[in-house]
Amino acid sequence: MPGLTGPCAPRCGCIIPRMLWLLLACANPQVDDPDTGPVDTAESDTDTDADADSDTDADADTDTDTDTDTDTDTDTDTGTLPEPWVYIPGGTFLMGSPEPATESRETPQHAVSVPTFAMMRREVTVGEYTSCETDGSCTARPDTCYDDTRPNLPANCLTFDMAEEVCSWLGGRLPSESEWEYVATGLGQDQEYPWGDEAPDCTRANTGDGQGTASCDNAGMWEVCTHPAGDTPQGLCDMGGNAYEWVEDWFWDTYDGHPTDGSARLDMRFNFKVMRGGAIGSGAAPRSRLRNFHEPEFSYGGMGVRCAMDL
Repeated sequence: MPGLTGPCAPRCGCIIPRMLWLLLACANPQVDDPDTGPVDTAESDTDTDADADSDTDADADTDTDTDTDTDTDTDTDTGTLPEPWVYIPGGTFLMGSPEPATESRETPQHAVSVPTFAMMRREVTVGEYTSCETDGSCTARPDTCYDDTRPNLPANCLTFDMAEEVCSWLGGRLPSESEWEYVATGLGQDQEYPWGDEAPDCTRANTGDGQGTASCDNAGMWEVCTHPAGDTPQGLCDMGGNAYEWVEDWFWDTYDGHPTDGSARLDMRFNFKVMRGGAIGSGAAPRSRLRNFHEPEFSYGGMGVRCAMDL
């Protein structure tokens, strides 16, 4: 694949899910960035069984049995969910970058109100995806992604449809682009990266450097959640590296007409789906507001997914 600074060429512009404790593996560290590119308008960016309601909740159950409808599998009042799910309280935030922006595709900045939902603390792992394949619910990943069989690596080489399949199998769905950015900005904080404003380095983000180094120390994928310095304030791992993450939205080259209720943009303008975050094989700085994109059928060694779930 030809190289570039992101998954897109600069010119192209629960139910509580069944918990799989298989942790994933697979890597293809020495991949170049994919390069397609018909869109000229966008420039390259170089740049928690819910606590199982253990009945220790004195507010709900100490002296009365009349509150039994609060004892569900998911306690959205306290925000406790089973791993790997994290409770994300709803809120309103400014999505996109203010003018003048590095990338016109990140404008106009606009207010979005995101409802309460859940998101996986980490990316879907190889172990989870392999179990989904075995169950017959997920399309097999290409053989080129099986040269490292550690189950706790991110599942990579996923097309958009494969990402949808595994999230559905896990009892979730793809996040919207608004949900993803809301979480990656620490629930709407003005921070450049998922961890804050400090510049990316190999203690925080596993990406390429755009100059021939495909990943930190050219060592390929990190196992998930192994570099806490790169976590969001809410404890989500690897939102700024390892694998790009598919979201539900179709890509538009600006935010004009973007939904303001936290939902995904489902009207198609170009045959590109949005990918967020940063990845191996990419020299793009893993900013929280960075938008990348590719055809939904494309995959490479730095393309994965992190699922969301309605509450």
